[in-house]
Amino acid sequence: MMAKRTRRCAGLRSLKRACRLLFWRVCTRRSQQVLAVCIVIGLFLTSIASISVAFTPSGLAERYRALQTQGSMLTADNWLQSVSESRLTMKKERLTVNVAKKTSVRINERNPSWNMKERKPFWNFKERMTTPATTTTTTTTTTTTTEDPLTVAISQAAAMTVGDMEQRLGQLRDKIRRGKFAIKSTQSETNSSVFFHLSDLAAVQLNRSRRLLEVCEKVRNQSRAPSNSEGKPYHQGWGTKNKLWRLVEVYIPQHFLFCPALKVGSTFWRRLLYALQTGRSIASPYDITIKKALETPHQHLSDVAVGLKMRVGDSSMTETLTGDVAVQRFLDVVTKVMFTRQPYSKLLSAYVDKLYSPNPFFWGKIGRHIVRKFRSRPSAKSVACGHDVTFPEFVKYVIESQRSDKGKRDEHFMPVYEQCKPCDIPYDIIGKIESFKTDVALVMSEFGFNLSQSTFDSWLQLSEVDAISDSITSPYGWRRHIVKCLSWEEANRRIWRKMQIRGIIDKKEEFPRRNFSHFSYSPSKFTQVVQESWDRFKRRNTSRSAQKTEALTSAYSLVPKEDLELLREYYLLDFDIFGYPSRPDSVFSGRKTWDVFNVSS
Repeated sequence: MMAKRTRRCAGLRSLKRACRLLFWRVCTRRSQQVLAVCIVIGLFLTSIASISVAFTPSGLAERYRALQTQGSMLTADNWLQSVSESRLTMKKERLTVNVAKKTSVRINERNPSWNMKERKPFWNFKERMTTPATTTTTTTTTTTTTEDPLTVAISQAAAMTVGDMEQRLGQLRDKIRRGKFAIKSTQSETNSSVFFHLSDLAAVQLNRSRRLLEVCEKVRNQSRAPSNSEGKPYHQGWGTKNKLWRLVEVYIPQHFLFCPALKVGSTFWRRLLYALQTGRSIASPYDITIKKALETPHQHLSDVAVGLKMRVGDSSMTETLTGDVAVQRFLDVVTKVMFTRQPYSKLLSAYVDKLYSPNPFFWGKIGRHIVRKFRSRPSAKSVACGHDVTFPEFVKYVIESQRSDKGKRDEHFMPVYEQCKPCDIPYDIIGKIESFKTDVALVMSEFGFNLSQSTFDSWLQLSEVDAISDSITSPYGWRRHIVKCLSWEEANRRIWRKMQIRGIIDKKEEFPRRNFSHFSYSPSKFTQVVQESWDRFKRRNTSRSAQKTEALTSAYSLVPKEDLELLREYYLLDFDIFGYPSRPDSVFSGRKTWDVFNVSS
């Protein structure tokens, strides 16, 4: 005891000498020294008084009002959710996933709006199959309460410790810093022009889930009898369970599972999930480079299958689950999301992006194989480069690839069903590119963000800018490989045409050959030219969607009818599950009105 007192006195004497030395070095006059001592004592007493007052009921109310002033989008419901969150996490089930590196990540419930054990997300189709969509709308919009949310928040916070409350306040400050995400947890019926009606979006999800269950029941019965309307078996793909587990990504702290189907907005989601995963404050997902988002390591369902530790009730005992049991238990408690796209549009986009526009990597990986197998008498240059694959040749390759799991297959060209297996994983949210804005708003609400329409419109504008930049910057980085197979002017013409097919540049605007010498060696100058053309196109009354449809019709008019029928059968499961017409007039009855792939001067 005496030794402890001696060490404590020695420490105090050292602190005293350090403070005296600091004051006497900084303050050269006696008056300055006295003033400095008074300031330090005053600050110390003020901090003690503020801490004692901050956690009384009136002090909590003042902290709430101060935070509300800092972030105009913060509401009483935000506060209620935050102060009650830590109490919930102490009572709810805790899961631990053992990752391959023998590390573990803890899962806790993050907000009272979806209870892992007692309540699924309100659009969950398993428990709502017998409930009409109108009932779902009624139950989700009725959120009124008779008590003042601030009063309820203060009463609930009274049982929390000072440390817990400071942690909650820190989380609120972080949310305020992310105010550019349009954080708002509730919405009224009067602001429909600003925010989305989540109840309406949930009703749409319910209908999609019902359709999914009906078609999946046919797929399960396929071994007994042909299931689709034409008496032919569905093509279910070659993906195995292990492939699916290695593809599907899990974001454990966010209680989120996502299937990154390619050519279905996957780069957007990788950016957004990177921000949520790292806690980075951003104005939009496009603040993050795609390189950084792709290089960030992800966890997958295969990591969950290694071992899932689950606490038994409220006791300290745990049980370890592995394999299918672990994966199924994990799927029961997380929000599962996938996105899809109209198959014909997805296939054309993949061709334009990977084979038509300058892309020496895919020329070598897929292009040369297609030329050798589906062209009768190819030139030596075409065999060596694979740079001039036609769209009909590409369609033949896609049809042939479904007949075998061996050889040159690529996920960019596969059906979404084959990648995400929605009959094996009961996805809570099935989004579509065609309704991307509203479906993303529904997913963001699961993270606690009520995304305003104006915010999302600005994101869409940035997505176009990012598409322009990526379409130009990447080929300029591959220039020395491209010019071995293609003249640099033709490569830039293909980039220009790609922008026209995507509806970014007016198809009537010709390639600026006169200025080519000024931007041929500068991607920034070429980007500026394209953005100026994009601005001109937006100012006109021309429909961008009509131009994209014309490009789709003209492209598929080049494909023989028998190949169109085989292609339709290949994607038939995507058509049936996700509710797309398998014989759209734009593909099967359209006429060529635009020589869409011809860029010769």
